[in-house]
Amino acid sequence: MNGALVPTPLLQQLIRKKLVVRRALASLGIGERRSKAKGPGIEFAEHRPYQIGDDIRYLDPYLEARLGQPFIKQFTMYQQLSVTVLLDASLSMAQGAPEKFTFAQKIAAGLAYTGIAGGDQVLLGAFSGECIRWSPMFRGIYKASELFAWLQHLKPGDTTLLPKVVAKAAPRLRRGGLLFLVSDWMGEGAEEAVALLQGLRQDIVGIHVLAPDEVEPERVGSGGLRLADVENGEEIELVLDAGLLQRYMEHLENWKESLKALLQRQQGLYFQVRSDDNLELLFLRDFQAGGLLR
Repeated sequence: MNGALVPTPLLQQLIRKKLVVRRALASLGIGERRSKAKGPGIEFAEHRPYQIGDDIRYLDPYLEARLGQPFIKQFTMYQQLSVTVLLDASLSMAQGAPEKFTFAQKIAAGLAYTGIAGGDQVLLGAFSGECIRWSPMFRGIYKASELFAWLQHLKPGDTTLLPKVVAKAAPRLRRGGLLFLVSDWMGEGAEEAVALLQGLRQDIVGIHVLAPDEVEPERVGSGGLRLADVENGEEIELVLDAGLLQRYMEHLENWKESLKALLQRQQGLYFQVRSDDNLELLFLRDFQAGGLLR
């Protein structure tokens, strides 16, 4: 059961998709992705000189007869990719109509489902404050119900600093894996966090979730307003007029472009989404066009 997270028609589409990687390497168990590793298999890759201890079943007698030296046949191995989905469960994600966190849960569910349906290993982590709640390692589509149930029990709360979260997550991240960071990216430290992930040789995909009124601030009305930061409690009073709206929009665009440039410098991907986006179009149009799915 997927509850209300991902519509069944979308799941039926995602089961035929695969997550696209740029530098990440399949290196776990037996899977569906071509690996750099060589070993037992049926797809011949290359020969190499025999070494003491090699399995003599893979000796090539025909090549030995021609060259006078023993050679071992090596085969292409197909393995699983390590996929990690980090989900922001901080207080700021509880804002918006629709709520940012609810939509982020749906995105995380769709990405994780695509991973296990494609034969990869998927680990989810929900972070709030300096704590990360880790899921079990999910392998195989038969684990989908357990995966969805784990996500549905999450609730947002507490403040978050991304660099501290990434540093704490580092021991759980396999080098050469694919990592999704689904967040509103509020607060400071994005550059430091991405640099830490790059040091772990992760293929990084940043999913930037914003609420409709964060993208279209005129929705909140005009005139005098009192705004409160839900994470630190600070309040400000302001007058919302055309000039302030223009400055806000300029700042918003600069912020999005800086995050996009930051991830692209690390050969990562950036997607900015709204919490009222159509989930099916997001996955089957935007993510596919952006090189995330195929």
